[in-house]
Amino acid sequence: MEDLILALKKFCADIIEKQHLTPPVHIELTDVGMNPMYEMDAGKNDEGTYVFSNEWFIEGTLSRPTPYRVRFTVAGKKPFVKDFPLSQNESNHA
Repeated sequence: MEDLILALKKFCADIIEKQHLTPPVHIELTDVGMNPMYEMDAGKNDEGTYVFSNEWFIEGTLSRPTPYRVRFTVAGKKPFVKDFPLSQNESNHA
């Protein structure tokens, strides 16, 4: 599970940079039906490194093998969704 969360954080930091999102960014890992399974907030510290806070699992949800999606929510912008590449997390469900 820890590998999944580390991959999620790297994926989210990359998307935040590519989309030029201004932190804080609320992030939800969801299943394909958009049911939230894990949530966190992303920001940057004084050195410009991404930090993640307010992390929590929605109990019982991550035990289900499923393709994942990630919903990004930023103040002043419409939330958007990206598929979380299965190649980053498939080993966690094998």
